[in-house]
Order: sequence, then C-alpha cells, then structure tokens
Amino acid sequence: MDSVQTVIVKLGQQSFAMLLSQVENVIASSSERLEQQPPRGTLPLWLSPHRLHYHSDHLPIVELSRRLGMTMMEKVDSCEMVIVRVGGGVRCALAVDQAQGISTTALDGITPLPRWLNREAATVWGSYIGGAGDIVLLLDCEALFTPAERTWLTMS
Repeated sequence: MDSVQTVIVKLGQQSFAMLLSQVENVIASSSERLEQQPPRGTLPLWLSPHRLHYHSDHLPIVELSRRLGMTMMEKVDSCEMVIVRVGGGVRCALAVDQAQGISTTALDGITPLPRWLNREAATVWGSYIGGAGDIVLLLDCEALFTPAERTWLTMS
C-alpha cells in the first residue's frame, strides 16, 4: 500500500497537512528569533514585517492563516514556524498556531478535491480523516505562491 508522510499543523480548529518532503524543520517562535524589517513599500497582507533568524539565514515569515484567507494571528512571536520550500529555491517560515507532528496516510484514504473547488483553491489538493476524526486538508507548499509572489519573499 502506497502512503504519504505529512506534517500536521493547526490553524484555529482546522487541521492542515504539508508533505514532509516540502518541510525542512519546525521550530517554536520567540521574540529573540524575530527581526523587524525596515519598510520596503507596501507588503502583501500575508507577509509579516518580521524575518525569522534561522541558522545563518533570515527567512521571510508568512502568516499561513492570512495566506489562506482565514483570520489573522494574534502574535507571531508566540506561534510555531514551519520552514518550507515553496519552489524556485525559495524558503520561508509559515507561522501556524500549532504543529502536531508527522503522520503517515495511505494514498487511497486521500480524497481529491472536486474539480470546481480545486480551481478556486489550488493550494489544497485533497483531504482525509485524521486520527481524531477531523478533516485534514492537504496543502501543496509549492502552490501557495505564484512566481511573482515568490519575488516578494526574496525581496522582503
């Protein structure tokens, strides 16, 4: 039986899964790891004005809840950061309410989104029933941003 490994995160009450192959690390945020960036014009709403100090890099922080059109987070310095590769050699830190761990799911247990919904939400490519009976939405980290939006991540 074929399966896929994912990292499970929570945004409010909703569970999301990201392919483990697209996730580099999960770390707790703290004010010591955050660096305020000088203003560089108008930033997209989903892009935090902070950067995350991660090893020798300063990664852009994206509030995943805002990126997905949900409510904004209260504090970026008290959440968890999922370091992901979003395509084109670009990495960023996705701010989430909670990272819950790694899960292995059988491919035949994943339900693809209906075609009409997939056109509107190409970042979500399927769903499955999690261990607690909740619906887990599968995110494609590389589809979160268009090539033009990735430019924001490298310039910010």
